[in-house]
Amino acid sequence: MSSAAKQILKNKFQALSKIRSEIFGTNFNPEGKRTGAKILRQRLVGPTVSNYYNDPNLIQFRHLKAIYPQFDFVNEEEEYRLTMVAARKRRGKGAPAKTKGGDKKKKK
Repeated sequence: MSSAAKQILKNKFQALSKIRSEIFGTNFNPEGKRTGAKILRQRLVGPTVSNYYNDPNLIQFRHLKAIYPQFDFVNEEEEYRLTMVAARKRRGKGAPAKTKGGDKKKKK
């Protein structure tokens, strides 16, 4: 093939790529330059990250306890957790005791 025929094929392929990108809504980038289109196509992470954490304005149990110390509030979730920890400890499934000497080397 002559260079003129190669140029014609290249131009036709480029025109086809341009039409294809218009139809399918993709980016037409014949030079192959970096455009950042891959990053811009991605969903924004801000709302996802901010929704992962609790609402900071929501009042929590410990805040109520600090505001009203005269009332005897009972945190049922914490009470349940403590009873489960005690039950596990009775069965020998609790956390191991801390060592007395902190500088001792661990066995390998």
